[in-house]
Amino acid sequence: MRAIFQYEDRGQHFETNRDFLLTIILTGLRREACESLSWEDIDLKYGFITSIDPKNGEPRRLPMGDFLFELMKKRRKYIQSTWVFPSTKSKLGHIVNISKVRSKINELCEIQFTFHDLRRTFGSIAESLDYGHYTIKRLLNHKKDDDTNVTAGYIQVSDNRLREAMNEIENIVLQGYKKEYIHKFKSQ
Repeated sequence: MRAIFQYEDRGQHFETNRDFLLTIILTGLRREACESLSWEDIDLKYGFITSIDPKNGEPRRLPMGDFLFELMKKRRKYIQSTWVFPSTKSKLGHIVNISKVRSKINELCEIQFTFHDLRRTFGSIAESLDYGHYTIKRLLNHKKDDDTNVTAGYIQVSDNRLREAMNEIENIVLQGYKKEYIHKFKSQ
């Protein structure tokens, strides 16, 4: 995390690369889903993020943790683009596969990771916090169990439970950075 927070973007406005990486690890979104987030996908009133999972094509509506909510409010203040993570270099208008940035951060922290490793880390942290199977499935937007698992149809995971999980995951991932940066975002 220190390498991500200390990484200096050249030519990037509003810490786009840093915020993109933070969003992936704090939501478990797949890279493509995170890249193409638009402001229509971000509910800044109630603190939800919605994406279409590129793998299963299903929408994923997830409460944001406190840090991510403040991060998105900060980004929205300064970004007039349709996209949460805009890029002037991309024909699509949003960032696309910032592997060079990831490689530089790999060098800085001396840990090799992929974008999907950040998603795995998110899921592993949720599991280490003893959240149940169905909560983790909702957090990761995995498809419901097959028709032979009748129980799956009865389990409803509340938004409050998901937000609780999101905040606990943020606490582990961000440690001391969470409080510091929430204060920083609110004062900007």
